[in-house]
Amino acid sequence: MKQVARITKETKICSLKHKAGLVICSSILLLLSIFYLPEQSNAKSKQNDLEYADACEEAIKTIQPLNVDKLDVCIKDIYNVVDTEGNLDGYSLGYFVGEEPYGYAIYSIESSDIRAFVFYPGVENLYKELEEKAKERDEVDETELINGIVYEGGLDYATFDEDGNRVGYLDEESEEDDDEFDEEEYDVDAVLNSVPVYQSNPDTGDSTFYYEAKSNIYQLLQPGSNEYYCIPDFGLAMITYPYICKHSPERGYTCDVVSATGIINYLGYLYNDNIIDTYNMIFDKCITDRSEWGTNPGTNVFDALSKYLYSCNPNIKFTVEYNPSYDKFKYAFTSVNKEPTPVRIADNNHSVLGLSCYEVNNSRYVGIWKNWYFEDGDSNKNNPDFSGQHTADSLINLMYFNYDDRTLWKDKDLECFFFNDAQSRNIKELNTAYISGNQMVIACYVPYGTTSVAFPTWTESNGQDDLIWHAGTIKNGTVAECTIDLNTHNKESGNYITHVYAYDNNGNCAKVAGITNYVNTKINNIYVKKDKMKGYTVSCDLPTGTTRVKFPTWSDVNGQDDLIWYDGIVDNGKGSITIDTAYHNNVGGKYITHIYAYDKYNNLIAFADTYALLSTRTEIYNAKLTNSTSGSIQCSFYAPVGTDYVLLTVTAEQAGRYGVRTYNLPVTSVNGYVSKNIYKSDHYNATGRYSVNIEARNSKNRTLGSKVGLYTDMK
Repeated sequence: MKQVARITKETKICSLKHKAGLVICSSILLLLSIFYLPEQSNAKSKQNDLEYADACEEAIKTIQPLNVDKLDVCIKDIYNVVDTEGNLDGYSLGYFVGEEPYGYAIYSIESSDIRAFVFYPGVENLYKELEEKAKERDEVDETELINGIVYEGGLDYATFDEDGNRVGYLDEESEEDDDEFDEEEYDVDAVLNSVPVYQSNPDTGDSTFYYEAKSNIYQLLQPGSNEYYCIPDFGLAMITYPYICKHSPERGYTCDVVSATGIINYLGYLYNDNIIDTYNMIFDKCITDRSEWGTNPGTNVFDALSKYLYSCNPNIKFTVEYNPSYDKFKYAFTSVNKEPTPVRIADNNHSVLGLSCYEVNNSRYVGIWKNWYFEDGDSNKNNPDFSGQHTADSLINLMYFNYDDRTLWKDKDLECFFFNDAQSRNIKELNTAYISGNQMVIACYVPYGTTSVAFPTWTESNGQDDLIWHAGTIKNGTVAECTIDLNTHNKESGNYITHVYAYDNNGNCAKVAGITNYVNTKINNIYVKKDKMKGYTVSCDLPTGTTRVKFPTWSDVNGQDDLIWYDGIVDNGKGSITIDTAYHNNVGGKYITHIYAYDKYNNLIAFADTYALLSTRTEIYNAKLTNSTSGSIQCSFYAPVGTDYVLLTVTAEQAGRYGVRTYNLPVTSVNGYVSKNIYKSDHYNATGRYSVNIEARNSKNRTLGSKVGLYTDMK
């Protein structure tokens, strides 16, 4: 009987700070020296010291092409991976960006490369996810969980408790499978604590593993990218465990049925046009067709899936292949001369959906939606249970397993379903590729064989009075796109509704899809606020898609002799600028400001104008000294327009040169009023005559006005 080893302690690389040590970052792959924790376990902990460092380096190198935003990625959490014999098999290393978990990588000691990885925000190290799910099981004593993951020689990893029960993976319907481990003995000492290494290569310095990857999903998925091969809509091929539990609790989760449901959904043949009805139908069909296999509905998924798809479209055919070549996977996912389709992949333990290929550093990976029940996956904001709309970020929300790691199908066959000449009915990944107050670019994937595509569009406010059938273009066989000029719709602000019709040569139309976009085409909510005495601030709501805003401004005095075209600030759909009279000859009165909003192509979207009325005061006005209380004098006055600050020079004559003090006072009031209390305690407690001089200056340190010779007596 196989033994499951126990890891007694987790090891972490726990801080981004150098003083805390033990950080592997994408900008500095490995730092200078090899650094060990004080404690080391026996046996395999004394293997090659560089093995640990190599694991970290390979983990960072592997995800660099996916790291299109050039995030500073580091390795923070490391757990051991052991096989079912209790032997150290590799390491599970957690990716982090700052304090946010960002996926993990599984390093294989045998092959010295990354066996599998996930690179996506919010995804914890695999063991942590397994541990959290295990703790949700009422019968599990979480203090007895093994701190580590067990690799079972296929697509699966799991965790165990100290009684040998496999937890955190199987659904409750399959709990009887855990019994085989009940009487096993554990070789605890055979599982070693990880030994962190802190190392860099002084010859290479900072990371050289950044590649110039495309940021647009349509560019990423094009043939010839040399990195990515992916079916255009893998998101539609997902159904999550929480969704199944919520909508079909009496049947429960089965990975085979999940993968079959994803295939049906991708091809556009949902039963009753409902994903949970499809799941339930396949679940029941598997049991009905092969009842002699008991209640495991995954045993007959081939028959159930083939019969259902044949009833929908007799032309859809698929074959079963064992241990297919990598090129076979790649061919299934590309859009060259065929419709790209998902691949069902199964080993003896688990079924998954193959969706992508990825090549990096001479390693070849197949991207899978792994169907593990704790994984919610790529859920959009509006529907956390199941997603059908995706962005470029969706591309990386996959688990990639290393095709060349032969332990994936050691002692078993990797069984795959490949489709031949399948053609979906879905319009997929309908999204707004670009939007501004001038235009919208709508894009989607259409079934292979589509010869024409139309994007009828109208504004919501007045029905379909402005309906226009915009013609789209088709690129690379399956990518459809349409640029819609909003001027053809009177450049109206509001909701724009767009439908998509895709036709083949026989006039057959794919299922119609639709999308709604809100567009603001105008400059709205212009607000002018006086900025103390030296000017004013203009703010406004900008049209959709504004990337640059100009605020040409001049004073009403002498026409446009002081005209300045200011570059405004664009922040979260709002524009703003602060005008300082120091740049306009310090004149007061009326100021005129125009507003020009531009899109990223430097096209003018909208224009608006506004004005401000400033004070015309050019001198210090109503300056006076008042004996407010015993031991203090109040100096007050009104500053001229444009004043940024004033200098108040106070002289206590009785104290001589020691009684002179200058105060720098910012002018904070809108009307220019300034008040300052002068205390004799600040002037050596001198009594008698005090004199005050006032000087007003603008932001360029230019004097705008002065007042000298104010006198009073201090008591």
